[in-house]
Amino acid sequence: EEYIEMMSHRPYIVQRELQRGYDVIFSDVDVIWLKSPLPYFENDFYNNTTKKDGDYGKRGRAYNAQGDNITFNNNTDHIILEDQPIDIWAQVDLRSNAPVKPFHNLCPGFMVFRSSPKVINLVEKWGNVTTQGQKLLRNQGAFNKLIWRPEQFNISETVVKVLPMRFFVTGKLYFEQMSNRQRKKAVVVHNNGIGGYHKKVDRLKNFSLWMLDE
Repeated sequence: EEYIEMMSHRPYIVQRELQRGYDVIFSDVDVIWLKSPLPYFENDFYNNTTKKDGDYGKRGRAYNAQGDNITFNNNTDHIILEDQPIDIWAQVDLRSNAPVKPFHNLCPGFMVFRSSPKVINLVEKWGNVTTQGQKLLRNQGAFNKLIWRPEQFNISETVVKVLPMRFFVTGKLYFEQMSNRQRKKAVVVHNNGIGGYHKKVDRLKNFSLWMLDE
């Protein structure tokens, strides 16, 4: 409950800075930047002629990870939004080998928000739903519900760019499924999918990603 209470304040922190006119990069404390992610936020518009390997920019992209092979498979039940300004860049939270539709589980642990009235409105609503909602609609569940079902909350649809999953990697994929060759290409690693401070630290140490003196 204390963790949920703490995380419920996240939307209001983001909202405050957006209202000041700043675009916001939100990065959880257990997110490691191995390279600068800034180049991935430079393009303002979708263009389906520029997507590489089908790994970003589309709602409904399924993802598989099997040993050394990572493949991206089409799933066309959601359309590409072309020539629309991007409002939010988001990492996908995948924790299994089974194909998962990434639009079902965007991860608020690493996101970029563009300051605009509709994004500010969404983030404000996220905070309200997170603090007032039931357990399944707190934090990540609430965010995804707002993104993919905006009509239920009387808010404008936002254009979300799914960050390339091979470069913006979840803990399950990076620490358990990727090869060393694939890990070298990672830009951002989210040390999620494991509970407890000491377990997180130990996992980072095992992969030489813990850089603090003790």
